[in-house]
Amino acid sequence: MKKVLTAVFTLAVVLSSSANAALYVGGYRTGGEADTQLIKSLNALGETYTQVTATTFPTTLNSGDIVVWGQDGMPSGWTLPDITSWLNNGVDIILTGGANTDPWRDWVDNYFNITDTSVGFHADFSGEWTSLGDSFVTAYLPDTYTMQRAFAYAFHMLGFLPTPDTLLYAVNGETPQVHIGALRSYDNDGSFNYLSYRWGRDRFDPQDEVFMTNWLKGSLEQARFVSEPLPLTIFALALTLLAVSRRRVS
Repeated sequence: MKKVLTAVFTLAVVLSSSANAALYVGGYRTGGEADTQLIKSLNALGETYTQVTATTFPTTLNSGDIVVWGQDGMPSGWTLPDITSWLNNGVDIILTGGANTDPWRDWVDNYFNITDTSVGFHADFSGEWTSLGDSFVTAYLPDTYTMQRAFAYAFHMLGFLPTPDTLLYAVNGETPQVHIGALRSYDNDGSFNYLSYRWGRDRFDPQDEVFMTNWLKGSLEQARFVSEPLPLTIFALALTLLAVSRRRVS
């Protein structure tokens, strides 16, 4: 199923993605950078982007633009942006991390139904990841994975409960398990993809880095996918290409 999703996506992007869409990456970390690993992954994927900080994202974003955001802590006095208009105008947000503050939790609560917030940042020392359902976000990931440096990068400060128009796409290994990945869709093809793990920072184990980069690859493809029903001609062409590839294999 993941191979079919990837094939259909690739064709859809080639035929329907906007050449004018912009990709921004930024983050905030108390005492450092929260987007270092995100930038490394974007470079590995050959992406072209504009680097900003989480506190200086462009005030005007266009439909199809993507913001990749890493967060680790929160500066004193910072007013978080109201991104509702971005989302409803077709902007896609990919966020990882968070802050152990009430303003951060209150802000996230505007967009998701959240849980597991009472103890702040805490680690799932099992490092276990289980992908849920079929989506482009997890298309390049195994169904299950164990992080090599769980003590450092399985940190999170909230989890997700079912929310309208939202796919919960991953759970961790805590008891009980916590949903740590959520993808919410909005009007005009906007989306909010929030992974509560603190994955923007550097110093990943090489194996974990590949896993994280593949998460970002799938997340970008999800953001660029046209969520409206594709024209029948596109589906027909996709099926033709798949049929041809099968004949070649046989």
